[in-house]
Amino acid sequence: MTFLDDLAAASVALGLPVPDQQQLAAVMAEYELVDGTVYDLARTWRDQRDCLWWWTGVRDEQGRAVMVSSLGEEAPLVDVYLALAPLLPEPARLTAGAYRAAYLGGAA
Repeated sequence: MTFLDDLAAASVALGLPVPDQQQLAAVMAEYELVDGTVYDLARTWRDQRDCLWWWTGVRDEQGRAVMVSSLGEEAPLVDVYLALAPLLPEPARLTAGAYRAAYLGGAA
């Protein structure tokens, strides 16, 4: 059982309203567990060749996240992991709000 499964079970046990349970399910769909590591599919990932990988927004018939590389390769995340690990997340890009906060000295 993963922490995502724990979240889903807790949402039911705690009696979260159905819309909140549905929102949690949608968020959980944007993550994938591979070999004990939870990958955020909204992030860009860099492999050992220094190649970037993104989620296509599609899952294959087995439910695995299909990734595409900056070289045009397509493969399920688990296959990318097995062939090209470690996969490291790219730093998150700063938003306009973050720049504004840094410039003005306020919160983002």
